[in-house]
Amino acid sequence: MRQATLVALVGLIVGIVGVGASIGIPLWLNFGREGETRDLDILVWSDVSGMEAIGGLGDRISVLFDGEPVSALRMTDLAIENTGNQELRSEDFDGPLELAFEGEGQILDATITQSNPPDIRTSLSIVDGLKAQLEPALFNAGDSVRVRLISSTDLSSPLVVTARIAGIKSVDVKPVAPAEEEGQSPSEFAAAIVGGMGALLATALVTSSVLRLPIPWRDLLRKLRFTAP
Repeated sequence: MRQATLVALVGLIVGIVGVGASIGIPLWLNFGREGETRDLDILVWSDVSGMEAIGGLGDRISVLFDGEPVSALRMTDLAIENTGNQELRSEDFDGPLELAFEGEGQILDATITQSNPPDIRTSLSIVDGLKAQLEPALFNAGDSVRVRLISSTDLSSPLVVTARIAGIKSVDVKPVAPAEEEGQSPSEFAAAIVGGMGALLATALVTSSVLRLPIPWRDLLRKLRFTAP
């Protein structure tokens, strides 16, 4: 009798720990690893050259943009996103955020294609054909502005960002991997897996301890297999 009570008590304690882990670990993975962070990143979604499709026919084909010939044509889609967890106010910017490409060539067109949320009050303009300027605005955590740049530069010319923002040392340019474009981030996926396993374990242990039902762990583990997609 004493042994059965002890087993039930241990099972109940482990069950409570499992429930705590299933809730606490996902929260820690998503929120608890960092304190207050201020960060703004340039996420490059696509960067392609229109001249690649022409291939070796470049000497036989003329490419025009707004009626003017260009020797190169490049389209860059990017997002300017507040990737921290603190808001960035317009007064935090010491002037417009500037986007430019190193080397020769000009920015031919610059447009805001999307903003999240839609009511971000900013504008984008081209200065001397050499850089695009985004006016300061309020960026809450997770807010972003999608921008498309058309330039006469080639893909070897890196994108350069110039910005001075209170509390941020530098604005980084980061390519977006295809797996990150849609779906869960790795931390969110791990949180979901850990949370699901913790909840399953907690349910089984609490049920077995309260009802004093034996669980054939060896048989279950023998039948359990993990396969990669």
